Amino acid sequence: MRKKTRWSKELVIEKIKELKAKGEPLNLSYIRKKHFILLYPTYRYIGSWEKAITLAGLNYDEIRKNRRWTKELVKKEIRALYRQKIPLTQGSVWRANRKLIGAAKRFFNSWPEALRAAGFDPEKILGKYKWSKERVLEEIRRLKRKKVNISTTTAVRQICRPLHIAAIKFFGSWRNAVIATGIKVDQPPLSQKRVQK
Repeated sequence: MRKKTRWSKELVIEKIKELKAKGEPLNLSYIRKKHFILLYPTYRYIGSWEKAITLAGLNYDEIRKNRRWTKELVKKEIRALYRQKIPLTQGSVWRANRKLIGAAKRFFNSWPEALRAAGFDPEKILGKYKWSKERVLEEIRRLKRKKVNISTTTAVRQICRPLHIAAIKFFGSWRNAVIATGIKVDQPPLSQKRVQK
């Protein structure tokens, strides 16, 4: 039986800091969607999400969903992610702060140019992560050799989400990308077992 969480003011603040360390957005609309369970103890022990954010030592104005992006703020956020040891690839940053990707493209035309403006060499950071049709096919074949179930995207998204995103970008869907490799994909093992029984 799962142990019930004993919430407190301190635990709420600790959880907020943990989410920040993971690079998750802390605006209220995101928390409502992804971490709704955190809001009840926040309101009970602290009074408001804004106050909780402030008590966690963070700037609420910078966290609000509707904050105004500027070139300087984009560069500042990129450097902050780097300090948090979050890879500065577009896929990783999109998961950590998708609004940053949009703002970066708006102000700098592309993610590599935003990285350059923030003081990073895009070639060093993105070089080994650049995707192409050929690389997508190569990576799918590599996963197949490692006996990863490529007939479903569940395992793929857990192991290499950027590959899944690149497959959709270049082939329209994960299934199309797998078909393009020429690999014959079996039906999911579970359904086969049910038929055999």
